[in-house]
Amino acid sequence: MKPTTFYRKDDGMKLSPHRHSLRTTSMVAMSGLLLLLSAGGVGAARQSMSRDLLPILATISIPEPKPAAVKSHFDCTPELGKNCRIIAKRSNRRQSFIMAPGDESRISIEANSGDEIRFALDRPLSRSNRLQLEVRVEHPEGTFAQTFKTPPPTKPWTEITVPIRHSGKQVLTFRVKQQPGSLDVDALAIAAPRLILHSKTAEPQPPNILLYLMDTLRADHTSALGYHRDTTPNLAALAKTGWNFTRATSTAPRTRASTASILTSLYPTQNQAVLNRGLDLEVETLAEILRRGGWATYAYVANGNVFEPAFRFDQGFDQFVTIRGKKLDNHAHTIEIHEKIFPNLDRLKGERFFLYVHAVDPHSPYDPPEESRHRYTDADYQGSIDPKKTVARNLKKTSLSPEDFNFVVGLYDEDIRYQDASFGRLLKAMRDRDLLQNTLIVVVSDHGDEFLEHGGWEHGMRLYEHQLHVPFIVHGPGIDTHTIDKPTSLVDVMPTILAQAGLAAPKKGEGRNAAPRASEKPATPGSPIFAEEIKPDFRMQSLRQGPWKIIRHINRAPDGWREENASYTLYRLDKDPGEQTDLASVETGKLDEMRQQLSALQTRLAGGTAPADIPTPPLAIDERTRRQLEALGYVVGEGSGK
Repeated sequence: MKPTTFYRKDDGMKLSPHRHSLRTTSMVAMSGLLLLLSAGGVGAARQSMSRDLLPILATISIPEPKPAAVKSHFDCTPELGKNCRIIAKRSNRRQSFIMAPGDESRISIEANSGDEIRFALDRPLSRSNRLQLEVRVEHPEGTFAQTFKTPPPTKPWTEITVPIRHSGKQVLTFRVKQQPGSLDVDALAIAAPRLILHSKTAEPQPPNILLYLMDTLRADHTSALGYHRDTTPNLAALAKTGWNFTRATSTAPRTRASTASILTSLYPTQNQAVLNRGLDLEVETLAEILRRGGWATYAYVANGNVFEPAFRFDQGFDQFVTIRGKKLDNHAHTIEIHEKIFPNLDRLKGERFFLYVHAVDPHSPYDPPEESRHRYTDADYQGSIDPKKTVARNLKKTSLSPEDFNFVVGLYDEDIRYQDASFGRLLKAMRDRDLLQNTLIVVVSDHGDEFLEHGGWEHGMRLYEHQLHVPFIVHGPGIDTHTIDKPTSLVDVMPTILAQAGLAAPKKGEGRNAAPRASEKPATPGSPIFAEEIKPDFRMQSLRQGPWKIIRHINRAPDGWREENASYTLYRLDKDPGEQTDLASVETGKLDEMRQQLSALQTRLAGGTAPADIPTPPLAIDERTRRQLEALGYVVGEGSGK
């Protein structure tokens, strides 16, 4: 078969040709991609960075016919090659390339003595334990080889480190060895292969990044923004020495859509992570950009609207860990996230990392652990509220006394205090391991919650500030102390992070670098802030500019979305922060002005129609995730999009 020449999508680099065959031996030159890092001068700090080997290795053709079980796994994004699969083992999903018995893959690298090759090993098929992986590093001064057995089916991924013993150009070889009794359908998965480059340099290094999302945390219940209860002392401490964005707004009152905005800088209409949909493979994510830039990428996620594989939020993550909770029909408290993260923190040493943590607390049910109980609630409370049942479908059926209502709000605040303390423990664990010295910390929420301000509970179906106003705090190297009162949006999170990392934001992104005195696309106090709620037959959009906010409601007619079915409300937030007085019939001039702005924006976002239909394929999530989402108060079924 004629050799095929491959090209990298991101930088156009020409790679050496290799042959497709059932048992492939391939050589891919990487000297133009992996740079030899020389030692710095006296007193230079030890720094590490990593180079991603997966886009090269996964370009090598997978043997045909592919094992059926390997076919069933999700594909990676196209730029990672047709041999890349997202392989899950014990709720731990990793981007991997697949090798069959007898396969051999070779790449040329440049490295120094003391550098390392790191990867994880598993087999997608559990029928045999008779495969071995040989890793060989060849250098003119000598060859070093190690052989690794495949882990048993009941064990998690096997983490492997291969030392580099010589400096200069060398050849790295992966070869699958077949022992007697192996099955033809056997295969190995090699996950997140990276070359860890250690060097000494006096040059400033891009930061590690910790993105910590506290689910369902409304900004006005944080002491960092002046709440009367000391619910978030750790957040307040960060805010005092970092950037505290006091007017940050979510793009949607639902987890999936708003989290997608954080990770893509796109509004829900664009990222389409709504209804029964997840992220499209063509959408460029924060993790993908950082991964290409040399960051090892990790996610620990406890909300099924993000960790469900069908929603594809794992795009760009070397490792994506699902935390369901010890009781599969309930949400995981943050201590269960820590049980997954803490044992793996040491592995972050020597890598430039992006760590995304999505913690569910204080999401309903408002059931804080014992360590946080009775800080804001009466220990002698004898009312009808059961903390384990504080979800909207139960609360709206209950006639609450003032004591009951205060008890529910107190439980929510105790959940916030618990989450803040848990966040503090993670920071301490990272500080004890010297992982915070050069780490950018970004804390944000996806949306807030309602406590009868407009007659309802929890979130969704409304675009009022108690659901949209969220905390957004940035702390770390190069971050001075600023309280930023200008309006910001969750679409600004991604470009703000990328600017601090020294990387360009996607041209298609809607957000802007929100840093104080940012030089590129600076936000102004008058910048409009947009949010939307999308259901199959119902839409809401809001636009906030200055003190004014307009909300549009529209129902779908049999023949489509018609403007005559729309209604509008108008509020002036500086005088009416609770949005209790509709001024649409009084401020008709301002209403018309903002209607036109909102219509133009919605038309642009929808690609020329206002609004556009979004296809809603059948919801295909696994039963365990369904049970967890239902326990969190979500209605899982047709048209659900939390």
